[in-house]
Amino acid sequence: MSYHLNARQREEVYKKCELRYPEVCSHCQKTLKECEMVKFYLHHTRYDVDPKDPEYIRFMCKSCNKLEIFSRILP
Repeated sequence: MSYHLNARQREEVYKKCELRYPEVCSHCQKTLKECEMVKFYLHHTRYDVDPKDPEYIRFMCKSCNKLEIFSRILP
């Protein structure tokens, strides 16, 4: 199963997530304006399910998304 979404798929998933969750980073709780971003990153919480299922996707700002990626790589 591919976990990479194309631009159209990302836009569809983002819209579904906007309806489901408040537009704040799921880690630091900052808003888009506070993070100085136009859109949040889509962060998958489970990789064994459909990557387009908004139930398993959270919004993350750039710095929190990087921290999450590094925490999976580093012991």
